[in-house]
Amino acid sequence: MGSDYDRIIWHIGSPRYIHEVFPNAPEKHNLMRDIKRIRRILNEIRVIRNRVFHHEPVFNTRNLSFDELLTTYENAKELLGWLSKDALCFFEENNQFEK
Repeated sequence: MGSDYDRIIWHIGSPRYIHEVFPNAPEKHNLMRDIKRIRRILNEIRVIRNRVFHHEPVFNTRNLSFDELLTTYENAKELLGWLSKDALCFFEENNQFEK
């Protein structure tokens, strides 16, 4: 995704779109300020998702340590909660990662 995507989705007029995407983000949280962090987290999730779906090792490789996997997992849960509290609740009730 390039600069046109950024300009159209996140910056035309006002930053309202990012608040529509993450309606449950903490009110004190400045989403526009943290857009780079959000993009980094989403990219980390994408990389792990691709590794899983291509049956590649997920952690303890040259590219991803177990600690990095755990950090990405926690960040993903945080963003999921910002997207939907119901989705986060469903995820927490059904996930097997922490067992």
